[in-house]
Parts: sequence; C-alpha cells; structure tokens
Amino acid sequence: MKRYFFLIFFSISIYTTYARTFYVAAGSGSNSNNGYTWASAKQTISSAISAASAGDSIFVSIGQYDGFQTVAGIHLFGGFVGTETYLYERQSLNYGYLPNNCCTEIRSIIYNSGTTRYSLPTTIINGFVIRTTESAAVNVQEHAINISNCYISANNGNGTCYWGVSMYGGSVSYCKIEKSIGVKLYFINGVIININNNIMSNNICPIYITGPGNILASNMPIINIKGCSFCNNTYSFSSSSTNYRGIIHSEIPIYINLSNCIFKNNSFVSTGSYSDAIGIVLLTKSYFKLHQCVFTNNTVKSQNGSTCIIGHFNGYNPAGYTISKYKLIQNCTFANNLSKTFGTSATAYGIWTDNASPGLSVYNNIRYYTGGIAMPCANDYYNANMASVVAQNILIDSLNTGTDSTKNYVRFVRPTTFAGAATNSADSIAVFQADWHLDSGSACIDAGHPYQISLPYQDSLDLDGNHRVSGGRIDIGAYEYPQADAPQQIVWSQNLQGKRLSEGFVVATATATSGLPITYTSGNSRVATVSHDTIFFQSRGNATITATQWGDSVYMP
Repeated sequence: MKRYFFLIFFSISIYTTYARTFYVAAGSGSNSNNGYTWASAKQTISSAISAASAGDSIFVSIGQYDGFQTVAGIHLFGGFVGTETYLYERQSLNYGYLPNNCCTEIRSIIYNSGTTRYSLPTTIINGFVIRTTESAAVNVQEHAINISNCYISANNGNGTCYWGVSMYGGSVSYCKIEKSIGVKLYFINGVIININNNIMSNNICPIYITGPGNILASNMPIINIKGCSFCNNTYSFSSSSTNYRGIIHSEIPIYINLSNCIFKNNSFVSTGSYSDAIGIVLLTKSYFKLHQCVFTNNTVKSQNGSTCIIGHFNGYNPAGYTISKYKLIQNCTFANNLSKTFGTSATAYGIWTDNASPGLSVYNNIRYYTGGIAMPCANDYYNANMASVVAQNILIDSLNTGTDSTKNYVRFVRPTTFAGAATNSADSIAVFQADWHLDSGSACIDAGHPYQISLPYQDSLDLDGNHRVSGGRIDIGAYEYPQADAPQQIVWSQNLQGKRLSEGFVVATATATSGLPITYTSGNSRVATVSHDTIFFQSRGNATITATQWGDSVYMP
C-alpha cells in the first residue's frame, strides 16, 4: 500500500509598522527639525503632532507651550528634562510637577470637531500642567482621551471658571483638578469612563454628567469613580436656574460605581428662588453603588429647594428605560454633614431616593450627626415607596459623648464637634486634622452585616489598603479597624485515623502557639460531630476535622 504525503506551502507577507517617538523642546528645538532626537527636537507640540501618526509618542521637555489640537491615537508625555531616551527614565512627577517644581506647561488641549466617533484610537495625555484663562483646559469631543498625572486649572483669575476637562470617553487618573468648574462627562449609549485617584478641590461642580435624550436601558453608559478626593469644592448661587446641582451631578441615566472616595468640607448653597433639589451626590434615574466612601463636614443649604447628602431622582425618562433596579450604599461613613432648607415647602434629607423599585439597600454604614435641620432626623434614609432595606447601620445622635462603655458608640479617633463645612479658620483646621478611623472599643468593629461578605467586595481593600473581611467578620463604616499582625501556628500531632465506632468519642488536642482557644469543625456530620474540643463518632466512614484559631487583637487568624 502506498502512502502519499502532501506538502503545502503558504506564502504570507507581513508588513510591520513601528511606533515612533518625537521630541519637543521649547528652548532649543526648531519646527524645521525632524524631531527624532532631543538634538533635532521640534519647537512646538503642534508641529510634532503634524508629523506623528496614531500610536506614535511625543516627549515634551519642561517649558511653556501654546495650546494645541489633538489627533486620535497620539501619546503625549510631558515632564522631561531633555536627556531621556525612554519614558521610564523620566523623573517621578507629582501631578505634572517635577521635584524641583519645574513642569511642562501648556495653555489648552482641544479637539472639537462636533462629530463623535468612539471607534477612533484613544489619545494619551500624561505629565503636563494645563492652565487656561479663557476656555476649557481640556476639551476633546471627537475621540476618547486618557489623561493622567496632570495638574489642571481653568479660570480667569476674576471669578469666572471654565471646564477643567470636557470629554466624551476615556479616563482621568492621578490628576489634580482645581479652580475650575470641574470635569464634564458627555455620555452616549454604551460608553465607559473611569475617574480614578484624582484630587478635586476648589471647583464648582467637580463631576457633571450629561448626554443626549436617547439613552437606552439596554446599553446604558458606565462611570467608575474610585479613590478620588473631593475637598473644599464650593458653589453658592442666587439665580432661579443652574446647570450644577451637586459635587457629583448626573442629569442622565447611567450606571455609576462610586468607591473609596472622600468628600470633605464641600459646600453647595442656593440663596435665591431656585426650587429644584441640590446635594453632594445627585443622580437622575440611575443604577448606583456607593461603597467605602467617607462624607464628612459637607454643607447643603437651599432657600426654596430640597436638600440632601445623597439624592436619587426619577425626573428623566429616556426611551426604553424603566425604573432603576439597583441602588446600594454600603460600608460608608456619614459624619457631621449638614443638609438644611429654609423653605416651607421643601425638605432636608440625608439620603433620599424616589420612585424606587425594588428600593434602596443600605448596609454597614455609620451615620454620625448626618441629616437635616435636626441631626439626625427622620429623613436620614428616605424612600418614596418605603421599600428600603436597611441593615446594620449605626446611628449616633447628638447626645452621644462616646464615654459610656455600655452604649454602642462609634468612637472615632478624632471627630470634629460641629456639623457642616468649616466657616472659620479654626473649623478648617479641625476638619483637616479630623481622623474618622475607628478607635479601640468602637461598636462598629466586627459588627458588619453578614450579607456584605457574600458580595463581590469580600476581597476588597478599604481606603488604607486593609482587607475588609477578617475571620468571616467585617467592620461597619468605610475603614476597617487595623487587625493584629502577630503570626501564630496550630500544632496538632494527634493521630485520629483508625478510630473505632465503639470508642464513642475522642478529645482533640490541637494547640495554638498564641495560647488562644481552638475551634473544631467536622466536614461530615454523618460520621463525626464536634462539641467544643470533643469529637463524637456517629457512624463508620471518613470525616475531615478542621482546627481553626480566629485570632484576636494581637494575633492574626
């Protein structure tokens, strides 16, 4: 029998395009140069962008530069001394600044074509100080943009502010944004924006979320806000209308995940005839999760409108959208916030949702003075349909001095003694010296609701990087009380194999090097059961007996 072998050859032509790096130096460069090295650097960023293509990088040395128009897919990096060949050789930056306070400063970044196309490659902006006195500092509408490690400010110095960032997709991370309106996020169906680890201070509306009127429930946009600090943001207005109604304000339906953020010493005040609600976080018909956030010494006041610290409203009805299905607030700390209204027809709330189905779920939160005119008040948790699920939330009223060991007191390390944002220098010092970690003996330690542990957050870290669940337990509030770090071991040399049913029982002899008591469990109760340190034989078979030591204030589990 013959065997035939066929050899088949494929001819494939592969064309490889390598990303290039262009160099820009304001002092020594020239736009007639090719920009391939520092010695032949371009003088302006715009000239380098004209020569670059999507995927190329542009290294920009310290100095001052005019604003420029971006191109989709260009990667711009500032903060270079002018000797580096690779990005990793650049010195570490602190929000766009080098250790000697030198920086790569530009006036503005813009691409405003009016046509939004998310299929275009993302532009990267990293390591710049961006200041403007007459327009938005960053305004990119055609394509997504990732901004990181930048300082951003937009105002004319005379009280008029502009957007720090106005974007249609991408991310903002490790930036400091101040003295501007804030960050404007424009969403269409299915877009995801990440806002992570930023400092936002002295702005009007740090995050403003808007979009068209055709958001679909089946493809809602998503915003993830994590690890951000919102401090000293202030807005006071007396007009009958405003676009800005909160520190975070969404006027469209979105999925919003807000976690590990700090809201401190913010003030939002309406002194005129404006009658719509205002708040610290104000969302319109959205799915939301608030997880491990700290709200302390914030003020919301209104002459004629309702006020709240957290507010969710129906108010907007896009095509195909029904009522929100998921609202969850868990492991947050609300302390010394002031929600107050002066109007007779308006109401002050702590956390307020309306038209809620199935309602608001509130787990493992601390409320300390938070609420309306009387703090706390009956409206601290308010739901229009009364469908709230509230569990394991500690409420501390104004009579709690924290000195009676028989009461369930929060016991913060260093709380402030007044509600609302600081109104004088002494209060300002107190706010920023306050410490909202749990102190020894707090009733919140290991008191969290078990439901928390079954959620995807069971392996999450608190704002300090501590694991949230230890020994099957979790604390109430945003911070986990520091657990002991002394190691221990279980020593168990006892031989339990080959035991006879007729023996009835055996006493387990495991010990812990810490000297703490051992807990035993049986993996097969049909064969063996456990009571304290005694194992009782029930029937023939195999059973695994597990010895556990859960730790204490000194030893880890």
